[in-house]
Amino acid sequence: VHYSESLVTFMREVRQLSALGCVIPKSFEQEVERAHKHYRSAVVLKQAAAAYNSMDSQIISCQLPMLIEDGQALEKLLREQKLTADGKQITWEDTKQLQKYSENLQDANSK
Repeated sequence: VHYSESLVTFMREVRQLSALGCVIPKSFEQEVERAHKHYRSAVVLKQAAAAYNSMDSQIISCQLPMLIEDGQALEKLLREQKLTADGKQITWEDTKQLQKYSENLQDANSK
């Protein structure tokens, strides 16, 4: 999961300039609004990916039997929910599906 750091900086700077009373071009405001919609999902996806990728190094062998079902459920979610109900892949442009997917991942990851 990659969310451009320069986009985060852009959002922050536009917010700060706006707070200072500067006039922000409408096109900048639209881009910030669009970027902000995806930011939360990007953070959740990044956290889920980091947790999943580091899972094997954090689990000691005696814990494995207790966590196997949750791990398998998370893997299933990762495999199956990349697609919408009509079989299309979830994209950044489909904010409702993206938000639903990221919330489901966050719930599964918190177990």
